[in-house]
Amino acid sequence: IVLNGGGTTWKPRFTDVNGYAIPEAALMAAELERMTEIDEKLLYPEGMSDDTIGNAFFARVMHVELRPEWRDVMVITSQFQMARTRAIYDWIFGLMPRPHGRQYRLAYEAVPDDCLDKQVLAMREAKEADSLQKFTSGPLVGMTTVAEVHEFIFHKHGGYTARGVMSKKPLDSKLADTY
Repeated sequence: IVLNGGGTTWKPRFTDVNGYAIPEAALMAAELERMTEIDEKLLYPEGMSDDTIGNAFFARVMHVELRPEWRDVMVITSQFQMARTRAIYDWIFGLMPRPHGRQYRLAYEAVPDDCLDKQVLAMREAKEADSLQKFTSGPLVGMTTVAEVHEFIFHKHGGYTARGVMSKKPLDSKLADTY
C-alpha cells in the first residue's frame, strides 16, 4: 500500500509536539495501523509530494517502478478531485519509458465528500474543474517521458523548486480546510 503525500502547497505541513514536520503519508500509515490489522511491512509511505502531480510521479518512480510485480495500481482520493486525479495519474503512468516493458493497470476509488460543508464543497469543485481544464489544455500533457516530467518538477514546478518551496503562501479561505 503506497501512501502518498508530504502535505500540500496550500498550507503548512503538520508538525509534532517537537516542531518536526510530519508527512501526510506517515499520518495515514499510523491511522491505518491503528484502525486495522494491516502489517506495517505492507505500507510504503511517500512523503515528498505536495500536490497531485507529485503524488503520481513519486508513487511511480519511488515505489511502483522498482517493483516489477506491482502492475495494478488502485488510486483512492476524494470524490471532488477524482476527475483531475485520474487525468494526472493516467498521464504519469503512461509516460515512457515503462520499466520491464509493461503497462500499468490503474483503477480508481472515490471517497464521498459528505463530510464537507456544501458551500465549501462547491468552491472546491469549482477549483478542481478549473485546475483540470488548465491541466488538460496546458503544456504538461505534451510531455511524454519520465525525464521531461522530472525536469519540470525540480526546475519549474513552484511546489518543488528551491525558490518555490521557500516562497509558499498558505491559502487564505475556507477552501484551505479541504486540503
